Amino acid sequence: MAEYATAARLLLEFTAYWCAGSGGGRGRHLDAVCHRDKIGLPAMYMTEIKGTLRETAEQLAENGIGGWDAGKVNRLFGPRTEDGGTDDPAALDFGDEARMLPTQASAIGNDQEKALLFVRVPATKVDEKTGIAADKTLRFVECAVPLTLEGVIQWQADAPPDFDWISLLDVAAAATTTFGKAKNDGMGRAIATLTPDNTIPDPATPVLTSEVKKAHRVGVVLHQARPAIFSKRAATEASHATLDAPTGAALLGWCAAQGPYEKFSDPWKVFHSGSVRFGNAVPLDNKGRATIAMPRNLFLPKGVPFCRERVSVGVPKNTGGIQYESCKGSFLTADMDSFEPKHGQRLRTATSGGRAARGKLFGYQHLEAHDGPSFVAEIARDESVSDDDWERILTCLASGKIKLGRAKATGYGGEYSCALIDLKEAEMSDCTVNPGGLVSVLVLSDLALFDEWGAPTCHPERAMLGLPEGAEFQPRQSVLSLRRHAPWNGKLRARDTERQFIEAGSMLCFELSEGGIVSTGRKRAGLWQEAGFGEIWVQPEFLLKETLPVSAEFGLVSQQAGATDRMADTDIERIDADTAFSAWLAGRRQTVRPANTGGGMRHERERASSAPDHRGHVADLHWLR
Repeated sequence: MAEYATAARLLLEFTAYWCAGSGGGRGRHLDAVCHRDKIGLPAMYMTEIKGTLRETAEQLAENGIGGWDAGKVNRLFGPRTEDGGTDDPAALDFGDEARMLPTQASAIGNDQEKALLFVRVPATKVDEKTGIAADKTLRFVECAVPLTLEGVIQWQADAPPDFDWISLLDVAAAATTTFGKAKNDGMGRAIATLTPDNTIPDPATPVLTSEVKKAHRVGVVLHQARPAIFSKRAATEASHATLDAPTGAALLGWCAAQGPYEKFSDPWKVFHSGSVRFGNAVPLDNKGRATIAMPRNLFLPKGVPFCRERVSVGVPKNTGGIQYESCKGSFLTADMDSFEPKHGQRLRTATSGGRAARGKLFGYQHLEAHDGPSFVAEIARDESVSDDDWERILTCLASGKIKLGRAKATGYGGEYSCALIDLKEAEMSDCTVNPGGLVSVLVLSDLALFDEWGAPTCHPERAMLGLPEGAEFQPRQSVLSLRRHAPWNGKLRARDTERQFIEAGSMLCFELSEGGIVSTGRKRAGLWQEAGFGEIWVQPEFLLKETLPVSAEFGLVSQQAGATDRMADTDIERIDADTAFSAWLAGRRQTVRPANTGGGMRHERERASSAPDHRGHVADLHWLR
């Protein structure tokens, strides 16, 4: 248990209509829509609250009031970034959303009751000269009725604070009178209070079993509790696109930072040589089974949804005039069905003086949080890696919750809890290929190849993939796509050199002129294997048949990796309180003017005392080799 307060509870008691920015609207019906949580109740992003509190704190620091100074502002909220910059470290983690109190939310049942929590408020611009409404400026904003929101703020810095950060932040909260959008139009009046929260336990000391410590391949089952962003490319088109799963580079960066890097006996071997390979995570389907990137040599009639009965391996010879297109943009399950993680979109803007700053609007695509086990990644090591370094890596991943992804200072940062399971050693097998036969290589994770001079290339050759002599690349039989990205280096606070690679799901075909023995199965090739790149599958039998197999042909074996309990925030027990709800709503729909509140109202929240675990069934993490 830490000797200082590690978490605080923020209560916002609204006394007027309020609107939380969502970045969306409903055409001509509503110009701005109030943000809702996952079950449709009014909520507010904690980043919106963070920005408001920071502006108040900066004004207090500028005038030397309440114990604030510029150093404490930067310590708690992080220094402001320059144009084009990214996340900067901040001592406080403001979480994801501020939501309704469970005692209030439990009384709200159907969609009709939820709709009563929102009102449409018209507004118009007033002409400064005449004092009347300006022509063609009428707009409607959706607002929520006055109610109480609750959020959690946690201390995330490694070094303990040398001042009472909760009391200091409570001063800024007391000096802030409005939150949300349209604050200058009378919206968002609220009473904010901050109190220590002792119901959030400190992360328990990680427990590693002897089997996991001795294993050379470990499966990391990730449960995602908050939205996450993993940049798909450095360039953007309207918004930052995200990858569909956490990357091996993100896992590597977390272990290097939490280790810390300098404490490893041989940091270069662990993080740079490829002796330890942090694999990219893949999504788990609705049955808890690992998936693979959708092979690009699977084709469907154009415009037809994915259906096992209509999928063909390659374009059929007799198409009957039907146009076929390659399957892409999703994952393939063991039942030969498609699976796609749920994405979300959010618009954001920097603020200046409580209003949106000019030219600062931008958007993020993100991965939505999931109630069950979400992803699984594989981490493997060579014999040359010491047991102490290996145990330090596993300890970093088993230490309660980890944060992966970008924009961690703005409500994202994919908060994950982990479960580690032992995986068996990968088995390779040999097969004989006759002269003129084809060898297929499925790219499971982005593949960065290099030629004999060490230069990056996207033209595969047999030596790059460990194929026998006489194998020649056949572009006509291959289905190949490319991607480029300049990854962000969190240590150097700058982007690395742009990388170009063959995208996951590509199928590379080689013809053997003289035949030979080919080693089949999963292995790695190319650059940056330590960061999840270069996983390939040589001769995936199920993709070489004319008809696709059913799941029984994959020979999946069950593994125990733990079930995940639903999060306490979404487990709201329903109560029969229609009369109580109607009476409460009737009182809250009126604008309330607070009397002398003293220190404000203190509300208690029913919290689950235990964090979600991973007991239960998760299907096999690897397909038949």
